[in-house]
Amino acid sequence: WEVEVEYRFPDGRSVWTWERGVLEIDDAGTLLGYHGTVIDITPRKLAQLAQHESDERFRLLVEEVKGFAILTLDPEACVQTWNQGAEHLFGYPTAEMIGQHVARLYPPGDVELGKPELDLRLAEEMGQFEDEDWRQQAGGTQFWANVVITALRRADGTLRGYGIVTRDMTERRQAHEALRLNEEKIRSLVNHIPDAVWTMNAAGDALFLSGNAERIYGCPAAELKAPGAALGLGRVPADDVPRLRAAWQALFEQQQRFEIECRYQRKDGQTAWLLLRASAIYEKDGQLVADGITSDITEKKKLEHQFLRAQRMESIGTLAGGVAHDLNNILSPIMMSAPLLRMDELPADDFDRLVDTIETNAQRGSDIVRQLLAFGRGLSTPDEPALWSRSLAGDIEHWIDVGLPDEAHVRRACGRAGRAPPETRAHPISVDSFIDTLVVKTGPR
Repeated sequence: WEVEVEYRFPDGRSVWTWERGVLEIDDAGTLLGYHGTVIDITPRKLAQLAQHESDERFRLLVEEVKGFAILTLDPEACVQTWNQGAEHLFGYPTAEMIGQHVARLYPPGDVELGKPELDLRLAEEMGQFEDEDWRQQAGGTQFWANVVITALRRADGTLRGYGIVTRDMTERRQAHEALRLNEEKIRSLVNHIPDAVWTMNAAGDALFLSGNAERIYGCPAAELKAPGAALGLGRVPADDVPRLRAAWQALFEQQQRFEIECRYQRKDGQTAWLLLRASAIYEKDGQLVADGITSDITEKKKLEHQFLRAQRMESIGTLAGGVAHDLNNILSPIMMSAPLLRMDELPADDFDRLVDTIETNAQRGSDIVRQLLAFGRGLSTPDEPALWSRSLAGDIEHWIDVGLPDEAHVRRACGRAGRAPPETRAHPISVDSFIDTLVVKTGPR
């Protein structure tokens, strides 16, 4: 006989032996005795028991795992083991799947194409094969699965079967698909807006450029993406470079966003106006990067120039109208005084007064011309001294006497009784023009 026996001692020790014995019996069938061999197999037996316990724990672990479908196949691809995770994922109970071909878990179209056999053959050749594809549950519902198939071999290398671990990846695939669609939408939006969208690091390397960058900058994307190119800073005129460099430096050193206009020399020789806006700065892959937008504002600048020119022409027209009005007021007393000077019986006092009038208005005309020359050269005239209301009143009385007929009735009033007249600061020519207009407008019709 052969038997394994465990001997337990009072001190708690346990010894395993392998015993082999032979009975000695005489011709009459009487037991004469026995002899045999006893071998201590305690180390080997303990190792076997430990392995058995480990296998049992692993089996229980596999059975209890619900997030993964774990199953084994025999060399003919029929199910041998089927854990609770497989029941939950595929919807088949263990009793129904044991002995079934693994093709039952594939969609009918893949079965017709021989995909189950192909997957097992790849696993046998490669040792392990991983794939993401559709699998089918009980009832025909399909889900996206990550599948790892491992070829199981004996010690001599012969195929023992296959181990398969399957995980449901449907939600992750849907999330990735949604992310991909969003990225495509954003990419399409970025590439179709009229501006150039860019991402740049502190070294001046363009990490991303949208499709419109070549059109706006007027040079190939490869040139803009050259190391340290800083979006073609070398094509910016020298007097604009300091402002742009200072803006880049403040962006990466102080996280100070900027919006700056500059000129840009395109490769075809044309000069364009660009508006650069740094909209965000953040850390990516261990370095500071900035996102921004570049807009071509050349047409806007042209329109602004045309508008300013039109405004200037309008201002010049308004100025010309005012000058014409002032000159008319100056010339009117001269033209009124000249015929009176030809009178034969003109008193000497009146003659002197008319000559003074002509001389005063000629001086006023000269002052206007001087101011126009200063305006044309971009100069300003010095401040004039303050004129008191009493002086203004005297000038008004003088022009009333000269310009109005004797029968005109004028009531004079200036300030309040007992109070000094307030100080008034005005340009003499403007005051004279006002008085002239007042006299002419109130004169005889």
